[in-house]
Amino acid sequence: MLGITPILFPEHPQRGDSKEGEAVYKLHLSISDKETSCVAPIGLVWDNAIARLPEVNLYHSDGNHASDAGHLLTAMTFYEIITGELADTLSYSASFPITEQQHQVFGQIITQVLTEHPACQTT
Repeated sequence: MLGITPILFPEHPQRGDSKEGEAVYKLHLSISDKETSCVAPIGLVWDNAIARLPEVNLYHSDGNHASDAGHLLTAMTFYEIITGELADTLSYSASFPITEQQHQVFGQIITQVLTEHPACQTT
């Protein structure tokens, strides 16, 4: 036994579909109920980021794939899940496609969502 727990990755919602993120997240939770795994609440993080930072474009022009800012938001979420370190402690880089203030808000959103919806349930 390797003692490995997979992290399921429910994709972010498509642009303009405010219900998709939560629906895909719940689908993955139902899988996690049957097979030991963690579930990254990516859709919930994105929904919160879209609501709090509407000026940040998280989408590629096709409305389905992530922009660089969207990739950063998702990566920061996985960082907190995998390391247990708060995403808002990550250093800002001017090469990021967002401002330093937006970066801080990303971290706050991620920590808040993971507090309310922990990726890995403890038994």
